[in-house]
Amino acid sequence: ELAAYTNNINEHFIKNIVKLILGSVLKEEGNTIKALEIYNEEITYFAKEKVAIGALLSWALIVKLSMETGEDDKALSTATKSLEIAQSPKINNYFFIIYFQKYLAEIYQRKGDLAAAKMYLEKSIMLAKQFELKYQLIELYIAYAKYTEEVMKKKHIYSSENVRTSSELYNKAVLLAKELRLPNMIEFASKERSSFKTFCQLNSIEI
Repeated sequence: ELAAYTNNINEHFIKNIVKLILGSVLKEEGNTIKALEIYNEEITYFAKEKVAIGALLSWALIVKLSMETGEDDKALSTATKSLEIAQSPKINNYFFIIYFQKYLAEIYQRKGDLAAAKMYLEKSIMLAKQFELKYQLIELYIAYAKYTEEVMKKKHIYSSENVRTSSELYNKAVLLAKELRLPNMIEFASKERSSFKTFCQLNSIEI
């Protein structure tokens, strides 16, 4: 109804953003085929109208959907191309640069390329710090902590340095969430920190 209303009053940008939200809702309801169809339609629209932020958002949603449906190769290809566009001199949208780097880190981690995952995580954290994007930093600290855990699990090396790094990152995430007064993020970060502590206890690792 909102999309129809915005169309009637010629608010085409808002209409197409609303359609992306509709696609996201459909995805959450399990209708991934229709969601992907909407995302692709919106990429075509935003590219035609040369609205970079709309196209980048559409690509970000496609990457996330592809990752959730296990299509890591498609997610990797889309995220890589999207990152190049987000970093281009005419666009240089650091908000989307951070998210595409975060997605690439997660994809490479899933593929077992821990070096590439670490590189993208460190780049995204550096950028988020530079522009004081604290909400993004909460997500990135947690992602980096989980990456460090993955390294320990795969190599079966529970060094005090890695344990300390993960612990400090979880603590930073919780503190930032409290600073921003975000109950959901406080709960999420605290839950992830508790899971890490449980993992350490089960493996007789001293934090």
